[in-house]
Amino acid sequence: MILQIEQSKSYKTRDGRKANIRGKENGGWYGTIGEESSYRSFKDDGSHIINSELDLIAEWSDEVLSPVRTETRKVIVPGFYGCVQVKSETNGDRVQLVFQTTCEGLNTWYDAEELRALIPILSQLADALESNK
Repeated sequence: MILQIEQSKSYKTRDGRKANIRGKENGGWYGTIGEESSYRSFKDDGSHIINSELDLIAEWSDEVLSPVRTETRKVIVPGFYGCVQVKSETNGDRVQLVFQTTCEGLNTWYDAEELRALIPILSQLADALESNK
């Protein structure tokens, strides 16, 4: 991938410092590196004219590296979902359910339509349990 150098953008040098491109002059780019006040010269491809450690290798990102990352996870929420009542969030890798017919009390008899309505709910619960192992 060829780096497209642009004025007023910042780039990462090969040695990890931030280079701020100020403009283009005499066929090349110029800018400052780190806290330096003197200008450095770069070719159109981002290479430094003298020192390869100062080559521009990527656009600069202000993202701070950290040994800790935030991850999202699926959380099972108690409540009524169609004919299924989720009784509690989870107990390890299990969840407590109560099956109901048309949400009017416990029933052990289900017709085809009621059984098909349970499939997406049960699949979502299973996915949540598996994703949080």
